[in-house]
Amino acid sequence: MKLLQVNHYGHHIGGGEAYVAEAHSGLLESGDSALLAYLEPEVCDPLLHESLSLAQPDSSGHRERELIRSLRRLLVNYAPDVAFVHSLYSPSILEYLARALPTVAYVHSPYPVCPGSGYYLRRSGVPCTRAFGLHCVVRGQIERCCWGRNPARHAFALIKAHAFRRAYQSVSMILVGSEFMRDLLVRNGYPGRR
Repeated sequence: MKLLQVNHYGHHIGGGEAYVAEAHSGLLESGDSALLAYLEPEVCDPLLHESLSLAQPDSSGHRERELIRSLRRLLVNYAPDVAFVHSLYSPSILEYLARALPTVAYVHSPYPVCPGSGYYLRRSGVPCTRAFGLHCVVRGQIERCCWGRNPARHAFALIKAHAFRRAYQSVSMILVGSEFMRDLLVRNGYPGRR
């Protein structure tokens, strides 16, 4: 089987990338073919030898469209049987990929369901317990949990959380590493099983 892993980063950032590398080794050991496509520009010390950047060095400013064009070329040239998505911060790229071939997504962190990406109320010092919604725009101001203090940026992050929920509806299967993450997704309108 030919598998395409997709992640935002192409080098070691944290636990998610360590998981990508482990999954990749396991796939190769089982006799499968695997390639990591990542969205950031080419890196000096890539996470995997079998990887490539979808970013174009001569970007014209329409980053997502250019990434989708690169992804389209990769799908034609590599012809994977399935995509395995990890941390992908673009709902439109996730939707494109899910329409193009069977796609499995592993949700490593709360970024798809939290406009602030952490599901944590910074000022209060406690985890958030609410599903995302309009209250996040106000709460982002009070708790400073949403990328600064600009309410327009908070509203954009909320719109993106809605777009992620729609995009993840199009994937064949969503995987999580804990009951906590499953419950968090369900609380935010994701299906309990799939």
